[in-house]
Amino acid sequence: MTLLPKYSVLAILLSLVGACTSAVSYDYDTEYAFSQLQSFTVGAARASEDLIAKRLNSLISDDLTTKNFSRNDQRADFRVIHALADGMHQTKEQPIVSVGASAGSWKPRLGVGVSVPIGGNKISYVLKISITTSAGQLVWQGQDTVKLNGGGDPDEKSAALSSTVTKILSKFPPR
Repeated sequence: MTLLPKYSVLAILLSLVGACTSAVSYDYDTEYAFSQLQSFTVGAARASEDLIAKRLNSLISDDLTTKNFSRNDQRADFRVIHALADGMHQTKEQPIVSVGASAGSWKPRLGVGVSVPIGGNKISYVLKISITTSAGQLVWQGQDTVKLNGGGDPDEKSAALSSTVTKILSKFPPR
């Protein structure tokens, strides 16, 4: 009987953590034979020389190369196009206060915790990755949200982008 409150608190905490993670959304042409794809080229949806676009080119290329696709900018079977949505918004991280209760063999206990975010405000973007054939036919799309520090450390930006690219491309090619 005393284990029930402990497991209830654990279940609530796990569901809260699960609610905080974003889910990759993706769609693809179910009629297309993805097994015929071997080589790719990668680029931004809009011509861009910014550093985030260069990071994304590199991260996407690295991910696909580990899946045994080869990069060939001259004669590619498919093109990977990435874009960060224009509708970015700034989110202010707020402190979180939580209260917990437990009933042990000695006596009931009550605890209070405070979580203070470190790192300041983050800007949320939607990263969309599209796959088109060499003829321009859209055959696959995936997207997820990525949060970046406004003027943050380049390594932090690379880590956040890398994680998001890996999550999105984990659904490509469809099985």
